[in-house]
Amino acid sequence: MAVLLTIAPVSTVIGQSLQDEREAFDYARVLFSDGLYDTAAEEYRRFILNYPTSERLAQARLKLADAYFHGGKLSEAVTAYQIFVDRHPDNIEVAAALRNRATALEQQNEHERAASAFTELYERFRTGEYAVQDLLSAGTNSRQAKDYLGAEQSFRTILTNHPSSPLIREATYNLGLVLTDQSRDSEALALFESVKESEREPDALLEIGRISLAQDHLPKTEQTFSSLRKQFPGTRSAQESYLVLGQWYERQAEWKKAIQTYDRAKGARLDTRYQQLAILGLARAYRKTGKDALQLYTQFLKVYPKSDFLPDARIGLGRSFVDQEKYRQAIDAFKRLQEEFPKHPFSVTAHRDIGDVYAALGSPRLALAAYQRHLDQDPPTDEASVTRLSMGRVYRTQLAWTDKALDILRDLTNSPDPEIAGSAQFQLGQTYELLGQTHLAVREYRNYLERHAGDPDAHKAERRIRYLLDFAPSAPLDHDLIELIGITSGDVATRYRLGRLLFDRRHYDEALPHLEIAAGDSAFADRDEAAYLQAEALLALDRQSNALAGSSPANQSRALSIYQSLVDKGSSNRSDDAALRAIELKHAGTDTASAGSRVSAYDQFVKTYPTSDRLVDSQLHKGDALLVLGRTSSQHIDRALKSYRAAAKSSNTALVEKAQYGVGRCLAIKKQYAQAENALRDFLFQYPDSKLGEEARFQLGLILLERGYLQSAAIEFADLLRSPTSVDLEKSSRALLAECYFRLKDYASAARTDESLLNRGADPAVLRRLGESYAQLGEDEKAISVLGLFARRFPSAAGADTLSFRRAELLAQLGRTGQAIDVFDRVAANYPKSPLKPQALSSVGRLHFEQGNYTAALTAVSGPASQKSEGIDELRILALLRLDRAKQARKEINSFRKAYPAAIDAVARFEVEEARVQLRYRNPKGARKKLEGVVKNHSGTAAAVDAEFFLIEALERVGKPDEHFAALNAFVKNRKENVNWARANLDLAEIKVKDDDYVGASKAYLNALSGNLEETERPVVMKMLYEAHRNLRLYDSAITYARNLIEAYPHHPLAQGARINIGEIYSEKGDHRKAIEEIRPHLTKLQNDEWSSAQFVIAKSHHDLGEYENALREYLKMIYNPQGSVNWLANAFMGRAQCFRALGRAREAYAELDKISARFSGTAFVLQAEQMRAEMDKELRRQ
Repeated sequence: MAVLLTIAPVSTVIGQSLQDEREAFDYARVLFSDGLYDTAAEEYRRFILNYPTSERLAQARLKLADAYFHGGKLSEAVTAYQIFVDRHPDNIEVAAALRNRATALEQQNEHERAASAFTELYERFRTGEYAVQDLLSAGTNSRQAKDYLGAEQSFRTILTNHPSSPLIREATYNLGLVLTDQSRDSEALALFESVKESEREPDALLEIGRISLAQDHLPKTEQTFSSLRKQFPGTRSAQESYLVLGQWYERQAEWKKAIQTYDRAKGARLDTRYQQLAILGLARAYRKTGKDALQLYTQFLKVYPKSDFLPDARIGLGRSFVDQEKYRQAIDAFKRLQEEFPKHPFSVTAHRDIGDVYAALGSPRLALAAYQRHLDQDPPTDEASVTRLSMGRVYRTQLAWTDKALDILRDLTNSPDPEIAGSAQFQLGQTYELLGQTHLAVREYRNYLERHAGDPDAHKAERRIRYLLDFAPSAPLDHDLIELIGITSGDVATRYRLGRLLFDRRHYDEALPHLEIAAGDSAFADRDEAAYLQAEALLALDRQSNALAGSSPANQSRALSIYQSLVDKGSSNRSDDAALRAIELKHAGTDTASAGSRVSAYDQFVKTYPTSDRLVDSQLHKGDALLVLGRTSSQHIDRALKSYRAAAKSSNTALVEKAQYGVGRCLAIKKQYAQAENALRDFLFQYPDSKLGEEARFQLGLILLERGYLQSAAIEFADLLRSPTSVDLEKSSRALLAECYFRLKDYASAARTDESLLNRGADPAVLRRLGESYAQLGEDEKAISVLGLFARRFPSAAGADTLSFRRAELLAQLGRTGQAIDVFDRVAANYPKSPLKPQALSSVGRLHFEQGNYTAALTAVSGPASQKSEGIDELRILALLRLDRAKQARKEINSFRKAYPAAIDAVARFEVEEARVQLRYRNPKGARKKLEGVVKNHSGTAAAVDAEFFLIEALERVGKPDEHFAALNAFVKNRKENVNWARANLDLAEIKVKDDDYVGASKAYLNALSGNLEETERPVVMKMLYEAHRNLRLYDSAITYARNLIEAYPHHPLAQGARINIGEIYSEKGDHRKAIEEIRPHLTKLQNDEWSSAQFVIAKSHHDLGEYENALREYLKMIYNPQGSVNWLANAFMGRAQCFRALGRAREAYAELDKISARFSGTAFVLQAEQMRAEMDKELRRQ
């Protein structure tokens, strides 16, 4: 009784405990099902702590992880799922837990870890329902993590190992995206084009359009997008296609086409999101073309007040107000953007926009404060540089704080962004100019032209240099003092001297009133001198205005009137000077008529003023005019040369300088290059600082280029690019430098030089040379792009047909056959009179022919557009024969013989093709006869060698094995250069293998690999090669060849087999440890017989190493997870029996043998088992 009293309380406690445990678990489960995940998680966590031995522990751990997962606590979920898997590895829910863990990592954007988790999940549950989906997720996460190799491997595994999966199209599409990420556009294009009849087809069409744009194949893009919109009008991809094309036009700065594209998008009834993007794109294009974008932005904000793109619209609205100088509204727009979206990047950028508005309003301190607020937001480096550039401009233009401006601008000239660096360099020159440091300003402007001659301010910099060197005031003046003297002085002589002083110091506008007063006083002795200086000042003002702003002359008429009055006066000592100036103004045109009248006027000047000290000047000017006339007749060049030589005898150094340059020019035009070169070199040596130095060096470079002294010419042109003063001369020098490099075959330098010219406007000569340079450098994609640009911009330029043809050739070389055919077709259609048209049509036919599309090839060379030529006629006949239209072909062959009697080789090819038709129609005797005729009658031709190859097949079919073998051996021995040599070696290898001659087979396989073998065949031949060495027991070389296959084609299905075969070869070699190391990592990727074979090698290797326990375990895996043929079970039972026998465990060995006898009766396995049983019985009796 005492015992009962003791036991009862214990039983009661246990029962109560179980009830509490159940209630706690049920409570947590109810909370979870009600969606109270945080509370449920807390209860599950408490349950795990309170009931560590519960049978529900595994379920509680899983539910805790699920609660974290559904409650959005992803980090905790990842940890909880991992704990569940580690503590309960055999639980049925492990797969689901691992999948949720991987999904949680993906949702946290930990894509690298997520990819690894999904890959692990796939490896552990390869045969599971969601295995392919897991592998797909592994690939997409690898791509997100930019692990393109891992992503590619995942997607290719799906294509290889799961070809019947419903996700195969999804994997194909994603693999295409990965290849696109790696710029492997041609491979990606093939994959996208294979995505048919699936929900991914519209997405694939969109990507095809993108790639076509990247390949500069605009017609295909437009065709693809048109097809996409017709077939799938409501899809995301169809709508996005408008934006893709519009944005591409924006990047190309083809604003008119961008506007047309966005307009079409607006009228296409797109979904709200895409409609909004189209409107914003249209507004951007409007702003770029100077159209009113304000209305578009205003309507956008009214119609879409809750759009995701409001920041884009608001900043665009503000900038549109700025375009129209509505600054108050602009600031309001920017501030509203910042209030509504304070953290948005556009709100940060808006600080700079506000600063620009205040700068435009002339409020420098407010502008600087706004700029500083932008910098305080820590924007990206390029954005910060733009803001600092704006600050430098305000410091310079509005505050005259030149020290601060210089600090900023000097730093920004080293910016990696050429636009920032160029603008800073130009402003640096402006700042020095503001400081009156003319020499430093000129230096910086010249540096700007050297580094940024293609920038918008280049011509302005050129004009500033000219102004500073020739027209800028030479010294500062006290303007108040000058004005006071002018007001107080009544003396004409004083006013004259004051005017002359101002004139000499280049203050022409201030000099004019004083000189005018002096010239108007008839009693003043130097009246004529004052009048002449007055006219000179007027012309100087015109030249000054032209240098500053490119303005037209405004004072010429007034100046000419003054000069003419001096000429008419006659007695003035300035009459001759005025007469020369009058000639320049009266006959100022650049045409030959004006030049002719100038020549006559200068001749008359010599007669009128025979004793003038300006006769040399007139000779110089006459020489210049004769040079213009030299465009029509070389006689004028001789007269110009005579004038220049006469002027060169002057004692005036400045005039001699100009005359010597003129002599060099004339000699160059007369093509007396050696004398011209000497003259120009003498000029450059004698006058190293001449203003004509750049032109002289340019002419010297041209002469050297014309004479073929390319290296010397390149040096001269390169020197011209250092601190130039003329934009046009710099551009011409750069273009000619590129030409020198090109002719020197320094294609890298030529391309680099021409690239620098592209942003200055596409020039036909530059594009032509750049395209060919890229082609010579092997950069075919770039060459295709440049030549495509040429075709679009200059379809009517000289040589456009040649360059389009060249582009098509490059496309064909890259294997982009469809695009090549397109371009060849356009050459034939767009240039009907081009001599390249027959070649283009022939190329279209040839490409179709090479693809095996003989019908299309025949169509290409048979249409009305095709012209009769030997190449086209030959191709047409070959296509007919390949289509087995022998009767029609024979008629055309007869016509061909008559039209081209010398085309012996073509006729021989026809006979070979006729023989092939007979082989296809099982007439090997007739084929043999015809082929033997070709070999005999056309020996030494390519067709005869082809005939030898096909004769081998004919001999085999007529049953002549000895002749067949002899012919095959002879062909392999003597015809290595023939395209069929690799195929012949494979045929020979097949015979060698049948005869167990693996040495000969190995040699033949190596020959085939070195020959013209299709890429798809190479992995197969490489496999046969290492198998041949394996049969020869040359294990090391077999392993090497197998590894070569894996390295060359890592994703090919045969590569996986090679990895396993390497392990098997190591096993055969006796290196069992290495065999296990090679095979084990790949087991998870195998199924069925392949898995069983590899598993057996591992087990057998352990067995041969004497590791019997390990071997037993590996054999057991084959029994518990049987795959492939049931014979593998028998091998596993036998292996285990052998292990037990070796361990002395006879009873267990007999048991394994009994399993063989029971399950494989009537097979050879039973005989083996009985034999082993007898051997063991003997051993037991001996004991």
